Amino acid sequence: MHRQGGNLGHARKALRAATGSGLSFPTAPGLPKPPPTPRDRTGLVAQWHGFAPCHPAYLEARGLSAATIAAFAERIRTDERGNTVFRHDDLSGLSGWEVKNKGFTGFARGGRKALFAARVGLPRLAEPKRLVVAESALDAMSYHQHDPAPALVLSFAGGLSPEQGELLAHVLTRHPAAEIVTATDADEQGEVFAALILAHRPDATRARPPTGKDWNDALRPPEARHEAGAAKPTPI
Repeated sequence: MHRQGGNLGHARKALRAATGSGLSFPTAPGLPKPPPTPRDRTGLVAQWHGFAPCHPAYLEARGLSAATIAAFAERIRTDERGNTVFRHDDLSGLSGWEVKNKGFTGFARGGRKALFAARVGLPRLAEPKRLVVAESALDAMSYHQHDPAPALVLSFAGGLSPEQGELLAHVLTRHPAAEIVTATDADEQGEVFAALILAHRPDATRARPPTGKDWNDALRPPEARHEAGAAKPTPI
């Protein structure tokens, strides 16, 4: 640029001509595709840390005990509208949160579904000897109340996107010595999810709720299981 004048673009052209080749950077084939990044991860983190500790009223109404709620306390909060929120993480950290209250289910605006993941009864950094996979955070907590053995407890908030499927497969295969418990719903879609988990971990065992469609149903009497659905979630 000093000798010939011009900007950086002109200098690059001159260098290419002098060397007889283009400039390139080495690549690393075979690296996993990074997960999609939420539009504003920093804003999501700030919002999450601004939420209050979980108010137990909604979870208690769903049959969860104080001990179960306390065991998951680091992964659940109450937002400014009084909704119970369940944290989701991908390989880069917080990606959003599942939102629940009486009559509706939603997900954080600007966030992206990944996995609700809670290390329950495990020492920090200890390798989990057990992984439990449910469809929703409520069902994951409900299964733990039924069987409170130490575990890495996971859920994916209903439908499983391709990105969530890849993340789940990563976690399942990352812990090859761990026992895998599939606690998905006792319906056709639950069996599809169970088959998917079995494809990655042929040693997985299937745990079906003793009553009702899912593990939260199993905690509540039949007359308390119906919760009005189809309502739109409260905006976040």
